[in-house]
Amino acid sequence: MHGDADATDSPFTEGPFAGAGFSWNSAGNPYERISNDDSGIAGGVEAGCDRQFDYNGTSLVLGGVIDFSLMNLGATGTSAISSDTHTSFDIDWATSARVRAGIAASDLLFYATGGYALANVDVRAYSRPTLAAPGEMDVSGGGTEGGWVAGAGIEWRVKPEWSVEIEYLHYDFE
Repeated sequence: MHGDADATDSPFTEGPFAGAGFSWNSAGNPYERISNDDSGIAGGVEAGCDRQFDYNGTSLVLGGVIDFSLMNLGATGTSAISSDTHTSFDIDWATSARVRAGIAASDLLFYATGGYALANVDVRAYSRPTLAAPGEMDVSGGGTEGGWVAGAGIEWRVKPEWSVEIEYLHYDFE
């Protein structure tokens, strides 16, 4: 599993510096993008139901699936402009409800899938200057975030009610 998150330094919109054009980035670039990416492990459960239709000799499959995955995914990024400025993210779990459509060939199913996703996403932006100063930035937030998920996969029917699959999913939580 691979994840990445981007943070954009933008001018303050609240507090004493609002409207003055100041940003939390000590180098003063008001729209710098800081990227974080990481690879981790995910495991979970999935349940679904499919219906197969014959259309002009082609076996079409329509269905739905729900899943829940535990994840160990998180990373910290450092600003390219100011090495004192950092952002981080952490995702502990994700779940989704998706529809899927595909073409069956014997015991194989090639499909595309997409739907709604939820995840526990924690984010943080902070500064760690070489010389500590009062009022340094350290903000965090997060919780359960909604988004979307899309992907594709191949499923092999091992027995009439059991199958194994390889699937790629892209989650987006803004």
